[in-house]
Amino acid sequence: MVTGINLMGIRYRHELCDRWLQSNATVQQVFSELKAASFEPEFYRKHEGEIMREFKGKFQPQQVKIRKKLFGVF
Repeated sequence: MVTGINLMGIRYRHELCDRWLQSNATVQQVFSELKAASFEPEFYRKHEGEIMREFKGKFQPQQVKIRKKLFGVF
């Protein structure tokens, strides 16, 4: 369950982040919808890949199962 989101300097859709927190979303759900939450302009750096790499690097695979979807949320 996700209990907080730190997005200092990254622009994400407030409505989607709030829904994750209010609905006690899982990490898997957040990661599957992460690209849909971003609203950085076209030529700005995207952070989703870096966020996922950092998270995976800090937690053992047994602790968190992350499933990748073939298609993102539109």
